[in-house]
Amino acid sequence: MQPKANCFSARLHYPVDVVEITGKLNHPIGVAYTKEVIYVSDLTEKAIFFLDLKGNSVYDPDRMTIKQLQKALKDQGLWENKDRTLKKADLQQKLQKWIKDNQVSTESSGNVIGSGQKAKKLEIMDHEIDAPAGLCTIGADKLIVSDLKSGNISMLTLTSNGLTVTASTIQIVYTCIPLIYNMVLKDNYVYFASSDLAKGGIFSIEKKRGKIS
Repeated sequence: MQPKANCFSARLHYPVDVVEITGKLNHPIGVAYTKEVIYVSDLTEKAIFFLDLKGNSVYDPDRMTIKQLQKALKDQGLWENKDRTLKKADLQQKLQKWIKDNQVSTESSGNVIGSGQKAKKLEIMDHEIDAPAGLCTIGADKLIVSDLKSGNISMLTLTSNGLTVTASTIQIVYTCIPLIYNMVLKDNYVYFASSDLAKGGIFSIEKKRGKIS
C-alpha cells in the first residue's frame, strides 16, 4: 500500500510548532495560500485540493465568529434587522439551514481527510490541467498553476459562494518548458523552476495589468 502524505503548517519562531492541517494526500507537490485558504496540487489525483482554515470561503458555522456569521448572512441576502439581537447559536442555526437547503452532494470530491478536516477538490469550470504541480497566488482571488506534462502555466480566478470554491481560466501561457515544479511571485514577476534535463532552469514571466507574459 502506498503511504499517504500530509500537509503541515509551521510556526518558525520560538517555540517552534508544527501542526498537521490535512492528511492522506497521495502525492502533494505544490502548495499556495491566500485569504485563509490553502491550495495543494496532488500529482496522483491530477487535481488541486483546497482547505478553508477559517470558514470564510466555505462556511463552517461551528468555527465562525459572530461577525463572520453576520457577514455570511448579509452576503447571502438572509440578514434581517431583527437578527441584530440573535445569539451566536441562533445565527449558526440560520446559516446552517441555508447550507443544508443549498448544498449539493460533494462526497465524491472531498476525499482528502486528515485531523478532522476535509480538503475538497477545486473544480476548474472551463479548462483541464492534466498534471497540476507548481502553485502560487496573486492577490486574494488569482491562482497560478503549472502543468507538469505540457509546460503550460494557467492563471485562474477563484470564486466562493459559501458552499465551495471554483476556478475559471483567465489566461494560459504556453511555455514549452516541461517539468515545472515550483513557482513564486515577487515584485510583479512569477519565477518558476523546471527540472527538465534539456530545457530546465529558473525562468520568470511578468505580471502586468492583470495578465502574465
